[in-house]
Amino acid sequence: MRIIAGRYKGRKLEVPKAREARPTSEKVREAVFSMLQNYIEGAKVADLFAGTGAMGLEALSRGAASCIFSENNISMQKILAANIKSVGADSSAELHRGDYRSAIDKTGTDVDIYFLDPPYSENALDEPMRLILSSLHYNSDTLFVLEHDRRVVVPEYEKLSVFREKRYGNTAITILGVN
Repeated sequence: MRIIAGRYKGRKLEVPKAREARPTSEKVREAVFSMLQNYIEGAKVADLFAGTGAMGLEALSRGAASCIFSENNISMQKILAANIKSVGADSSAELHRGDYRSAIDKTGTDVDIYFLDPPYSENALDEPMRLILSSLHYNSDTLFVLEHDRRVVVPEYEKLSVFREKRYGNTAITILGVN
């Protein structure tokens, strides 16, 4: 796996040997960042359930100002830390070693883009989304990029509307924006 575009283009990312994570494929990342191209430059990003950090590192490579990475799995934290270091993103990346709940508290209200890619299950997106919305750690321009199993129906949220939806095999991407 590698960074697709930007200042870190072509840099390889370490991936787990076992099936501890389900890294976002290059095809899906390319499509997501094509949809986000006008929103990345200078953005503050939060990559929750970061895994290898591919989404947040791609955002930094394409001009995001900073990224908070959150990862709960200890072996994935090591891979994520190595990936941040190997691409040279240390100064713009903050690695939160723990689950998304405490990471959300650290993000502040000026997060421009949230990447949420929790383990695929029926309700895995709902709790973190409700926590972000209730904590008010977003602004009127924030986008929420949700990666999920294509069979999962993303719940409706009072303050958000669907900006874009795409399917790629068993993976679906739903981008929500603030009303």
